[in-house]
Amino acid sequence: MTKIKHKIIRTNDHINLYNIRDFLPIGSIVKLTATGNKKYLIFRLSANEPKGRDQVFDYMAVDYPEGTLVDETTIYFNHNEISEIVHIGYVDDDYKDYIDMIAAVQKL
Repeated sequence: MTKIKHKIIRTNDHINLYNIRDFLPIGSIVKLTATGNKKYLIFRLSANEPKGRDQVFDYMAVDYPEGTLVDETTIYFNHNEISEIVHIGYVDDDYKDYIDMIAAVQKL
């Protein structure tokens, strides 16, 4: 089993998006302010341990169009680090039902 290494491009504190409806769907492609590179979103609300402390990031992504070529291509970042939304991922009724379920739990 290969230990996965992740590149973290953001380390300062950030209040993550809390409303699930504010998140981009998985499969979206964005450009980041720090690099200008395109990233393909593969996960939302991802936990990582930068500098020995637990932190939750809004997104986890890989390079676009390459994807995951090596372990170090997975990065974590927050919504405020997106400079441009290039493409919004696939949304259907299943996705909407899932978001509605998460939103209902958030209200508890």
